[in-house]
Amino acid sequence: MPILEEVPLVDKVEFEANKTKKIKIPKNNFISEIKLRLEVKIVNTAVAPTNHEDNPMSIVKRIRLFAKGKDAIFDAQMSLRFYEQKYLSGTEPERATTSLTASATSTGIAECSIVFRVDENNLDDITALLPAHDLSDLDLEVDWGTNTDLQLTNAGTITAADSFIKVSIVEATLTEEDINKLKEQFGDAKVLNKVVRQAEHDIAGVNDNFVFSKNITIGNLIQRQLLQVWDNGVRNDTLVSRFKFKQYSPVKKDLEDRNFPQSQSTDKRKYRLESVVKGITIIDWSDKGFLDLTDLKDGDVKYEHNNIAKTGTAKIILLSTEFG
Repeated sequence: MPILEEVPLVDKVEFEANKTKKIKIPKNNFISEIKLRLEVKIVNTAVAPTNHEDNPMSIVKRIRLFAKGKDAIFDAQMSLRFYEQKYLSGTEPERATTSLTASATSTGIAECSIVFRVDENNLDDITALLPAHDLSDLDLEVDWGTNTDLQLTNAGTITAADSFIKVSIVEATLTEEDINKLKEQFGDAKVLNKVVRQAEHDIAGVNDNFVFSKNITIGNLIQRQLLQVWDNGVRNDTLVSRFKFKQYSPVKKDLEDRNFPQSQSTDKRKYRLESVVKGITIIDWSDKGFLDLTDLKDGDVKYEHNNIAKTGTAKIILLSTEFG
């Protein structure tokens, strides 16, 4: 099994309203996981605020990890990754929302991780690690929001000096036994490359007969996809009634076909959750041996759904976990 060492970084991703900030990630070894801890301090106004439903993660608009200055290994909202980890582990990562009391000072806290293992719950999994020591650059980038992303009404004042993301990396040193296992599995001492990416698609009106149809990015093995539905600024359980993933070429077939509420019920049982997260469901392709899109072309596989009338600006978000 690999020798794991957690290394807290001195550099933090400092908060600056509506700005993108980044830090360098050390490239000394394989990386099994990058742990992120958000802390945001806010002083409420004399009128009690209303928190965003994803408080405090909502202030982090995007987290990206770039290799060699251009290749996005990870690209997602913090809230999506937070909820995905809740499902995969069966328990919610640490989270403390900011105070709803007028004039109170509080610190919102939330944690999530960028995990490179195939089995995120197995610390000894070496089939997919980030070979950081082979990369020329490795940058962690954060798009920050502002106080109104944290609190929807009567938003307080964020104390920038006490607001940041702390970062720790979990480095993995492979033993001779590990290397031999990789050679047996892949024919060489190599590991799989993991990519997490987010795609958003606006919903314009009522859609029946699966006329809402969007291409799925091809080229990799897809392990799972998290689907989130938004309507009028909040997560929504009822806008999308039924969705499917459909292959059109080289053969035409439904890859997955689900009613949205039944899909959430499946999640509850599969991940042993006390309650599901509103507006979210997960399609776990590993139950079928991963979704292989390596030899397909653009347009061969599509996401499609039916939806009722929206009440405001509406969209779906697909968070895909892939291996190449």
